[in-house]
Order: sequence, then C-alpha cells, then structure tokens
Amino acid sequence: MTRRGESGKIYSFIRPLGKHASSRSTVWLVEEAGTSHNEFIAKGPSVEDDKALGWPAFQHELKMQRLFSEDKMIRPIVDFIPSEATNEPMMVLKPFEQTLWDARNARPMTTSEIKWIMEGVLLGIQTIHQRGLVHTDIKMENVGITGFDNDKPNENIREIIVRIADCGSISEPGRREISSLTYRSPEVYFGKPWDQSTDIWSWGIILAQLLLAQVDFKSPGFYDAISTGSLEDKAQVARKAMATDFDLCSIPLYTEEDSVSLLPRERPGPDDIYGWAVDMSEKGISGEDLQFLVDVLNPRPGSSIVHKSERGELEHIQSGVINVNNLRPVVLLTMQNPSVLLNGPHSASIEDRPIPTLGGTTDIIVRIAYVGVCGSDADTRPKVHFWHNGGHLSRAHDPLVMGHEAAGTVHAVGPDVTHLAPGDRVALEPGIPCRKCKDCKAGSYNICRKMVFAASPPYPGTLTKFYASSADFCYKIPDSVSLQEAVLIEPLAVGVHGVKLAGVHFGHKVVVFGAGTVGLFCAAVAKHFGAALVLSVDILENKLAFAKTVIGTDIGRTDMPDSSLTPEQNARRFVEIHGLGDGADIVIDASGAEASINTGIHMLRSGGVYVQVGMGRRHVQFPISEICDREIVVKGSFRYGAGDYETALSLVAKGLISLKPFITNVFPFEEATNAWEATARGEGIKNIIEAPRD
Repeated sequence: MTRRGESGKIYSFIRPLGKHASSRSTVWLVEEAGTSHNEFIAKGPSVEDDKALGWPAFQHELKMQRLFSEDKMIRPIVDFIPSEATNEPMMVLKPFEQTLWDARNARPMTTSEIKWIMEGVLLGIQTIHQRGLVHTDIKMENVGITGFDNDKPNENIREIIVRIADCGSISEPGRREISSLTYRSPEVYFGKPWDQSTDIWSWGIILAQLLLAQVDFKSPGFYDAISTGSLEDKAQVARKAMATDFDLCSIPLYTEEDSVSLLPRERPGPDDIYGWAVDMSEKGISGEDLQFLVDVLNPRPGSSIVHKSERGELEHIQSGVINVNNLRPVVLLTMQNPSVLLNGPHSASIEDRPIPTLGGTTDIIVRIAYVGVCGSDADTRPKVHFWHNGGHLSRAHDPLVMGHEAAGTVHAVGPDVTHLAPGDRVALEPGIPCRKCKDCKAGSYNICRKMVFAASPPYPGTLTKFYASSADFCYKIPDSVSLQEAVLIEPLAVGVHGVKLAGVHFGHKVVVFGAGTVGLFCAAVAKHFGAALVLSVDILENKLAFAKTVIGTDIGRTDMPDSSLTPEQNARRFVEIHGLGDGADIVIDASGAEASINTGIHMLRSGGVYVQVGMGRRHVQFPISEICDREIVVKGSFRYGAGDYETALSLVAKGLISLKPFITNVFPFEEATNAWEATARGEGIKNIIEAPRD
C-alpha cells in the first residue's frame, strides 16, 4: 500500500508496529517511495479515539506536533497524510532507533551518557514548559534515542540524539489523573492540582532508574516491582509506598480534608522515611548524586530543588548541595526567572518567579550577574541572621528571595530613564526610599521608615535572574571594574558612610574592630580620608593578614585582643602598644561583638567619636559612664546615604581601593546555601554567588 502526503511525497507502508500489529494497526513503518531506507513512522487515530467526534485525541496530538515542529528536542513531524476513502489520516514522524527504556535494558550507562541523555530530556521538557504547557507523561518509553551503542559505552556521547515523544499527552496544568504509575508525582496520586512540577518529578524518577541500573542492573527500580492486581490496586500500593518514602504525612498539602484519607493510618517511622535513598547509598550511588535526587524529588509542588535537606534520617548520605561538576542541575533551564528563596531556618529552594515588569517610567529591570553574601544572609557569629534563624531585623514569615549586594546588566528601562540603557553594567543600591518623608527630604533617606529594601521582608531580594529597581539607585560602573567586583560597591558604601559619620580627616588615629568585608573597607576608606594611623583589630589571624594588604604597613597596624584580659585591659594594652597617647580619635566597630564595643569605648580619648557600623545582638552591656565622664560622641551607622555610592565608585575608579583581592570564592547559583554556610564559618573575606546563566 502507498499513500501521498501533503508534501507530495509518496510513502510505502512496510509493516505495522506495536504489540498487536495487524493490517488494522494505526502505527506503521513507512518508507518514502523511490528511496532506500528513508524510513518514517506513520501514526493515525487509535481505535479508542472517537471518530464521531472528529478523533479528538488524534487532532490534539497533531496540533501539538505542529506547534513544536521547529523544536529540536521534540520528535518532529515531517508530513501529514490526509484521509481518503476508507483510510484514516496519518501524521508522518521522524523515527528513532529505540526508546530510553530499550537503551536502559541493553546495558548499564556511563555517568557521562546519563548526564547527556538527561540534559536532553530536560531541554525537551523546557521547550514544552516555555509555552505554559505540561507533557504529563514523561517516562523512558516516551524518550526516543538514536546513536546509542547497545554493546559498549559511546566514545562520543554527542552522537546520542535525544528526543521527547508522544506529544498527544501535552496539556495545560490541571487536576485529572495523568502519567504512568511509576512516574506519577505525589500531587497527582493524591488528587491535587498539578503543573509543570509533575514533569520534573517524572524526570527525577528516570534519573533514579538510570543511576540504580549502573550499580544494580537487574533492579526493577522505583515502583516498577508493583506488578500484580488491577491498575487501581497498583496505584494504591504505589501511593502508600510514596507516602512513606517521602514522609507525605508531614506535608500540609497532603493532610488536607480531600486527601488525608489516602495517607497510611500510621505515620512511618524514622527508619522508613527516605529509606530508598539509604538503600541506593548502600548499593554504591554517590552521596552527591543522591543529594541531587533528594532535591529534585521534592514532594512539594513548585519546589523541586531544595538545597539543604531537612531530613536528619539521611545519615548514610553525604551532606551538601548539588555538585554542579557531577550532574549539572539543568532544571534551571526550565525556569524563566529562577530565584533562591529562604523558606525558614536552614531551608532554601530554587523556584521560578515571574519576570518583573517596569512599574514606573523611571524604573529599570536588571539581569543580575553576581550577588554577594552578607553577614545578614548567613550567620557571622555572634550575629544570628537569616540562614540560621530565618530573619535579622525582621523575620521572614513567608518564603523570601534572598540577596541585596548585587551587580548586573540593564535589561530594560522605563521611557523617562536617560542615563542608562540596555546593556549598561551597573551596581545596585538595594534600598528605595519613599522620597517624601521628613528623613528623605532632610537627605537621610537611608533611615526612611518606608524603605523598600531588597530581601528585607516582605520585599524580594536580588538572588534571582531578573530584578526590578529604580534607575536613580543603579550606578553605571567603569570599564575597569568587573561585575564580580561591582558587587562589593555595596559593602564599600557601608564603609564610606561609617567613616563619613565619624568625621575622619587628616591626622586622626582610627581604630576599626572587625576585619570582615565591611571592617576592612572602613579601615581602607579611613586611610584615604587622611587618617594618620589605622589599627585593624580582629580575633582571626587570617583576616588580619589580609588586612595588612589592604591598609599597608606605613600607617596601618593590626592586632588581636588577649582573651585572658578584660575589655578595659585590652584597651590599655592597644593604646600603649600602638602609641595612641591619650587614646584614639575615632573608633569604628564593624563586628557587633560586645567585647569589641566595650574595648573600643575604653580606647577613645576624651571627646572622641565612636561609630557603630556592625550589627550584633539587640541588647549588650555598655560602659555608659565612660561616655558621660569623657564626653564621648556615639553614633549609629545604618547602611549608606546620599553620595556614599558615588564616593565608593570614585575610590575604586581612581585605583585607591582594589576590590578583586576581597573576592575569595564564587559559588554557582545552585550552591547558594554552600556560600551562606562558608560565610557563617568565617571562610574567606567575601563570598559571592553567580546568578543563573542563560
């Protein structure tokens, strides 16, 4: 039999395909007439489709095939054969050599092959998600593979071509039952609304199957061992196993009235929860791969990547976050505006957020490049901040996008913006004041009570791909400054503000407590404002060693307090050793530590100035009588004010302060929690996080 397609090509029908192949089959292997081995797959309406209603399933699949006909990661349609006489219409599809299920059963795959194939599957999913659709039936049987060597590992993995098949299952998000039992996500099993997250769950199940086959080739894999009973019987068994494996009883979504009856009557014990991960670990799956699986197979829809496991039961699994070098989490590619959210103490996730729009004529949208880690993000003891306590000046009650030290490239500008254009590189001042209150009108906008400050609840932060801001609070950076370095303009402006408040000028003897990023910037700015002596004090030798490179040894000094002495004794010791005479003219505390505060007050001369820059505990013991007896001036320094960013940029542009040496580590976006933990441990001077790449 031969039939003509809309393209004019004639196809010879070679043989029917499928489990029950016959002359009445709806799927055939066809060959273009007049060619040799130019084979395709012809697919018509199934016998279950309702001809009286115009074959709705067939029409929908044809529509989806045509919608994605130009997308390389989706199996393409190459022609359409119209109906004629007694013959039904058929779509002509490009063939593939085998399914991923066939390849998995041929031999164990190498890690490189798994990475390559799974990235291809995810890129196909991304293609569908970008149109607001869901595949709904991601499984190994619906992934086409060409170029996979069934006998030995592929020398060149790029020869393996991966395509998503079965476009007939693609739909908008919904609530009906979808997916094969093995690959079905928890929200589907429990009758909840589902969206694109269900495809990511199915993708994670495939990954788990392939990793397990590496170490236990004959293992049936996740929920594949459920082989007896009706479909509903199998679904009940899988639902119960999933509730135990992922501790669904502890998640409010599944304990709601409409689904709680589907949960096991008895809550699983600690040894049962995430037992699958422990089993895979004992079989030889690496801790890094397992952590990635735990993160992807997150039963909370919309939170498929959670970087720090909350499960104390995973003692057999190497702790940490996704290892980008081991298995790149290309899940990010499916998101339009990936953002790192703090959900609570020690709990963070990467979630997709809408791309912001221009809210005013002078607003801009910035494509974030890098975000710095501040002590308020982490926990630089004795401070207790967001990552460890879920908040700082105010607690985050809802998931909060983190980050406020940021630099990036202008993506879009409002019609009244004249000093910036798309493509300009900028450093962001993360607080936008009301511009109308008494403080704003007095020039002290940094203490505006209506300030909208990034990552200060409830306002989202900059640890995202796209961020909306006001043009007059974004500063174009010179060509000599990299985007990584531009992140440090924010903490440098903090230092500028503190030094300005202190009134540092020529001849002053200045002491700065704390040799973290802000403390070092305070010391560096004081030096360039004309201080005759700058003493940097810290309890960590490595930070003081770096301080010497910042403030030099001509006017620069460094020292550590003696832990066996009282603050007053340490003050006398510092004054004597460093020749401060009657005491320091100015003390700036950038540590927030009570001992430093007390030592600093005792070090000042009569009439000296004390400025508190560092955030610490809200209540500390304080030598108030010293302030009264010697008329010491005490000032609080909060963030930065008018002209501070410009001064900071000027110091950098003139080469007076070099920012590059401050950058210790650059963490991938997916490892944001690693960056916070490193900062909390006091590792490095400044850790920064790279924003999502395209």
